[in-house]
Amino acid sequence: MKTSHSVIIHRPLAEVFAFVTDLRNETRWQPEIQSVTVEGPLAAGATFRETRVTFGRRFDWRFRITSYDAPDHITIETIEGAAPYRGTRSFEAVGGSTRVTESGELELPGLLAIFTPLVQKLSKRPLRAAYERLKMLLESPTATYAGSSHGHEQRIELAGERSLQTPAGAQLRADATRRSERLDPSARLRRPS
Repeated sequence: MKTSHSVIIHRPLAEVFAFVTDLRNETRWQPEIQSVTVEGPLAAGATFRETRVTFGRRFDWRFRITSYDAPDHITIETIEGAAPYRGTRSFEAVGGSTRVTESGELELPGLLAIFTPLVQKLSKRPLRAAYERLKMLLESPTATYAGSSHGHEQRIELAGERSLQTPAGAQLRADATRRSERLDPSARLRRPS
């Protein structure tokens, strides 16, 4: 089963690459992913574990990064998991913006292979939603950029949330408080002063 999706994010290539390839950020923009644990430095040969809930079922995976070429692409493949998967996220500068393209192939095991067309169709919506969420997160009007892509500090700040370190030294603060208040206006009343 092949998947592919592209999105243009109105942020510089170095920022988008740093955020997306910091696999710890996956839980922030992919609702199906519950946790990611990176085992070692981010480079070809490194491994990571991922837990996701898809179609109401929990799946635990272990992946290997087979290729990492900043700021061009990252490619992964399964080591352990429900089904063999190989995927690439590629990054391309488009003016001052970045095109992110994810393409992958999942091999459904045994008799599940007969459901490939259905699973392929059903997987398009969550993939599209995840990339829409990524775009919204990185294009937030409260996002600011500081630093350079030449090994100096890189920081994307989104007012009001925890900070995460990316491999290139970027820090990301997402606007979780504001998002939760938009989804649940009564959260403003429960927020400690």
